[in-house]
Amino acid sequence: MHRNKRTVTSLSIALSLASALPLVSMQSQNAFANSSASSPSVTSATYGTATGAPAPTIAPTGTTTGTTTTSPSSGGSSSSTGTSPSSPGGSGSTLTSPSSTLTPPSSGTSVITSTPSTPVNPVTGAPILSGSQGNPSANGLSSSTGAAPLVNFAHVGSVSWTSNGPADAQFQKLEKRYDAKLLGNPHWHGFLNQEGRTITVNLYYLHTINGLSIQMEQDPKAGIFYPSHVDFEVNLYGKWYMLGSVPTKIPQSASGNSTQWFAVQTHNLQASEFRIVFPVTNWVFTRNLGIWGSDFSVPTSQSLPNLPQVPKPFTQMMSIFDPRSAGIRNMMLAYSGSYGQMGTWTTKDFLPVTSYLLQNGQIGGRLFDTVLFLPYTLAQNQQAWLSYLNNLFAKNEQLSALNQAMVKTDQGMNKFGYNPYPKEKVVIALPYPSYHSGAWGLLGGQILSFTPTPSDPGSVANRLTAIQWYLNTFLAKWKQAGFSNLSLTGFYLNDETVHYTFPGEVNLIQGTSQMVQKAGYPLFWIPFYDAGGIEDWQSLGINAAWIQPNYAIQGKAAPAGRVANTVQLAKDNGMGVELELPTAALTSPLYRNLYLSSLQQFQQAGAAGSVSHAMYAGSKVLTQAAYSTNPAVRALYDQTYAFLANQSNGAQVN
Repeated sequence: MHRNKRTVTSLSIALSLASALPLVSMQSQNAFANSSASSPSVTSATYGTATGAPAPTIAPTGTTTGTTTTSPSSGGSSSSTGTSPSSPGGSGSTLTSPSSTLTPPSSGTSVITSTPSTPVNPVTGAPILSGSQGNPSANGLSSSTGAAPLVNFAHVGSVSWTSNGPADAQFQKLEKRYDAKLLGNPHWHGFLNQEGRTITVNLYYLHTINGLSIQMEQDPKAGIFYPSHVDFEVNLYGKWYMLGSVPTKIPQSASGNSTQWFAVQTHNLQASEFRIVFPVTNWVFTRNLGIWGSDFSVPTSQSLPNLPQVPKPFTQMMSIFDPRSAGIRNMMLAYSGSYGQMGTWTTKDFLPVTSYLLQNGQIGGRLFDTVLFLPYTLAQNQQAWLSYLNNLFAKNEQLSALNQAMVKTDQGMNKFGYNPYPKEKVVIALPYPSYHSGAWGLLGGQILSFTPTPSDPGSVANRLTAIQWYLNTFLAKWKQAGFSNLSLTGFYLNDETVHYTFPGEVNLIQGTSQMVQKAGYPLFWIPFYDAGGIEDWQSLGINAAWIQPNYAIQGKAAPAGRVANTVQLAKDNGMGVELELPTAALTSPLYRNLYLSSLQQFQQAGAAGSVSHAMYAGSKVLTQAAYSTNPAVRALYDQTYAFLANQSNGAQVN
């Protein structure tokens, strides 16, 4: 991705009611218009006809919740009918439940791809008879010959769900098109973005449970994808335990429509409260929720030591004292390598970055302790990568200029008793080798291509080979340069989202992390707001991450609750936060005040002080503000320093 464009759209493959829309990648200045914040609330789910297709996604702004309670005497059956999208261009057709016989899952999930008439229980393989699921004498379920019949106890309890990230009113509105009941219904319930969902089933009384299951659909043309995994949890004695984490058996990159069961068996476990948790990127369609068991079964004692307790979520943003941050307090993003002078950094350009430059030209303090070098854009070939590398090491520019700026910063900081001041940290972006981008270059006398092969459908091996070449080449040049005032601190994953729908994406990121850490460095990441992978970044091998708010860059469309939601996402996922100063702030009072407002909101939300920060400032925008003779523009620089020094007064300028 090209960070100068601030790509902030989710990986949306969304449909209008008439036709499919292609994958969209907008500039963030114009993306996510008309989003608005909403406070967490509980809303009753309305079950009725679902028509049409998923609409284009809109940026998240506020925890979405829903709930439905089935009376024990009602039998839990549902007579609602409806349609869901069956083809990109169609108006939808009635979806029926699968009748393919399923064998009991031995490893956590069973897969089917046909959709005839009668649903089956994925735990037992027995049919679920329409309208009788809540009736133990008529559901026909049994775990084995002669065993007690299994009942879906979810029908006699309450089912509720919450988003795992901040709620978004626009997403909630779109979800109402696909709000079919989660159990006892042949139609799909759709969840849209907002990080993930936690479905909680409360049975109120202890029941003997043999398995949990839920069915999901994938239709890439309609923007509907399986989650990467589904976690099943149980509440025992007031603590939550993991029953199992079930990965998808059908890749998210697979084409065509399919359905899949995610399920775990529990062997006569007595409990009354369960959770099903999964990430949501774009749409996730679910139905046929089941908590299967029989009170005629003899309960067995589940061994608690063998059940892993559910890990506690993060509760705080990443601080400068957290080892993951590698000591990074404030990291400036420096785009380089193209666009003439805008992409060429000199010592003069870096001086107001490494130090707080007073209007009289004197150094008044330290500012950014870290600089992240990254390209505006980079062609998918070896020569382009090498040209960018050579540009990084150009004489009196880029890295060399930063090294010289630190000499002057050290001299200026002497009066404050620092001699010498710690070296400036440097982070280097690694090129993202695009899937299916063809021939890249020549290595070892052989042409290296990113085109998939039958043995490597994600072309992961060749793409990792190219990254390894880049890493080795950079490290050799870095050692040769011998910068006396710079310290290489880590490398950056130069993409703002995890493309789970791309073949080999997870393996590519994990492989990149392994090679970077083998070289002795951490891997960093700065995803856009509500990007894919925000919940999973640590499992991907990323060492530290900062989240983009995508707020001030939207101008009039800036969502009111976005900054607060960004802070909440950072807390929930143990991330630092990014400040974003749009280029338009140099000329527009609107953008200036939005930026200053974001600083004030971050301050009030506790995201100043010891929180680790990254900063996007277009093409040298902060440097231009530092040297500006316009007081309103200069205030952008002064207030940035005040915020980072934890002295912000929240002033506004015109």
